[in-house]
Amino acid sequence: MSTAKPYTTDPSELGFDPNVLRQKYNYERDKRVKKEGFGQYRDAAGELKEFMVDHYAEPFEREPLTDEVEFAIIGGGYGGLLAGARLR
Repeated sequence: MSTAKPYTTDPSELGFDPNVLRQKYNYERDKRVKKEGFGQYRDAAGELKEFMVDHYAEPFEREPLTDEVEFAIIGGGYGGLLAGARLR
């Protein structure tokens, strides 16, 4: 786990101890992390393969894109939008 970051507020003003809270969250996380890692998941094959199909999307085939770009922003979340705005 990462080391504690410096506080911008005096912890005594918060009404709780951030280190105790961090320990609690780490304890709860550790209870749920499995030692099998990705081995705990099943492949979507056999009877589960229907979950790999998007029944609402129109199927299509096309040639791969060969565009050359200076920047490629993947995703339209807040970070992607912010990066696009700054690059503009």
